[in-house]
Amino acid sequence: MDSIQRIIDNLPPELRWRGGLSRHGTVSEGHNAQIANIFITSFHLRSNLVQKYGTRDEIVAEHQRIVDDLLEILYHLPQCVFNANGSSIVPKVRDIGAVYLEHHMIADNPNRDQAKEKMEMILRKLNDLDCWSALTLSGRWDSGAARSPSGVHLAAK
Repeated sequence: MDSIQRIIDNLPPELRWRGGLSRHGTVSEGHNAQIANIFITSFHLRSNLVQKYGTRDEIVAEHQRIVDDLLEILYHLPQCVFNANGSSIVPKVRDIGAVYLEHHMIADNPNRDQAKEKMEMILRKLNDLDCWSALTLSGRWDSGAARSPSGVHLAAK
């Protein structure tokens, strides 16, 4: 875990996450796509490591931090960033959400309502990200895609 954090701490200024703060002057949408990919991949790695080697209490505590950080990235970067690499991000976000759900939505969790709210935020963002998987590189909807009851195309499964 420390190695992952050292890598994140030593990223070039263009690839550092600053939340809503002003960014390095040369940051482009390409940098933002890389930031999303780097950070979400690091969250996924942390999730896998703590799941494999951590105790139940460590898993719960670390996943709380991971989900808080994940939501920060998901809700502060523009949608076009996720459109660029959503197909690589979606499985990682799903995995993180599944572990969070498993460990935080248990009956004896005193923070169950807060965990439910965060899980709903993850699911809303996954819904947005999955929407783009029906688009082809030409920008047209996949003709094999289904329609939802609201008329929105859904990716063919």
